[in-house]
Amino acid sequence: MSYNHGVEIQGSCNGLLCIRNIVEDMAIWNPSTRKYQVLPYLGSCKGYVCGFGHDPIADDYKVVKIIQLGGADGKPLESEVKVCSLKRNRWRKIQDIPCVSSFPVANGVFASGTLHWILTQKLDLSEENTIVALDLATESFREVPQPECERMIYQLNVGVLGGCLCVVANHGDARVDLWVMKEYGVKESWTILFSLASEDVVGSLRFLKPLAYSSCGNQVLLEHDKINLFWYDLEKKKAGDVWVPGMISYQRGSN
Repeated sequence: MSYNHGVEIQGSCNGLLCIRNIVEDMAIWNPSTRKYQVLPYLGSCKGYVCGFGHDPIADDYKVVKIIQLGGADGKPLESEVKVCSLKRNRWRKIQDIPCVSSFPVANGVFASGTLHWILTQKLDLSEENTIVALDLATESFREVPQPECERMIYQLNVGVLGGCLCVVANHGDARVDLWVMKEYGVKESWTILFSLASEDVVGSLRFLKPLAYSSCGNQVLLEHDKINLFWYDLEKKKAGDVWVPGMISYQRGSN
């Protein structure tokens, strides 16, 4: 499938990966067993985001594509949504949504049986973005309440940490705040886990992604610039380098 150009991971769930190549072939792959299932070809689409997760009611895995239709030349913002389940192995259209993906474009995050994206209803950088969720069982959209962040947020990203939905709120190059939703769907359960200042990380703060807690639970593993890894100690409030054999060495300015 790679055509010598490699593949991109569109999402992961329960050890399975949703992957895509340069000509838009998509497949669900189990790296442990090396088994895979190629999805029906949907064709090349411009301006879309994906999502991959598990429907616990139907016990089925589903791939979702949100394809931007409007927004250019004064047309209203609208996206077409298509779903492909592994059991049916065919694409079908579900309800459209009056939103498009915000910048930077990011694929959906799976938590609590639901896929989440940061979407916008206006192509205006001053407009606040929205956390939009798709319940994979009912295939219906809803808005997820956001944490009470400061007004001046330059970028908002969603992730999953310890099975909980989380949000990375970026305040330009000054700092980032990591929020965790302790009880899914409850606005009051948003808790700020930690903040990182610009001097804690070499490079831009805009490309941070939480990955996992340490086994003892007092550290968070983060990805930076889509290649480097570092630990953040929640007790000491300090960042520490991660060295993995075969990976490019990442040396920060301070520890």
